[in-house]
Amino acid sequence: MRGVVRDKAITTRLALLAAAIVATIVGRAFIGGPIRSLVGRNDELGELAEEVDSMSGQLAGAREQLNAAAEARLTALEQLRHADRLTTVGRLAAGLAHELGTPLNVVAGRAKMIASGKLAPDATAENATIIGGQAERPNE
Repeated sequence: MRGVVRDKAITTRLALLAAAIVATIVGRAFIGGPIRSLVGRNDELGELAEEVDSMSGQLAGAREQLNAAAEARLTALEQLRHADRLTTVGRLAAGLAHELGTPLNVVAGRAKMIASGKLAPDATAENATIIGGQAERPNE
C-alpha cells in the first residue's frame, strides 16, 4: 500500500512539473514574444507601447498624489474636530466659572458686610440668609 501511495505522489509531482514547463513555454511563446517585439519596435506600435508605459507611470504618480491629498484632508479634519472639542470645553468652562463666580462674589460681599460689624442685627440675619441661598445656588 505504501508503495502505491509513493508511486502516486511521484507521478503527481512529475505531472505538475511537466505542466509548469509546458505553461512556461506556451506563455513565453504566445505572450512574452509579442510583448518583447512591441517594446523593441521603432514604429507606431513601439511609440504607442512607450506612451502607454509613460501614462502608466503618470497614473501611478497621480494616484500617490491623490492618496497624499486624501491623507492631508483626513488629518486636517481630525485637527478641526479636535479644535471644535476644545472650543466646546472652553465654553463649558466659561459657563461653569460664571455660574460659580457670581454666587461667590455675592457671598464674599455679604460676608464682608457682616464682618464689618456695622450692620443691624436684622440686616446681619438677612445677609446670612442671602449667603446661604447663594451657597445653595450651584446645587440647583
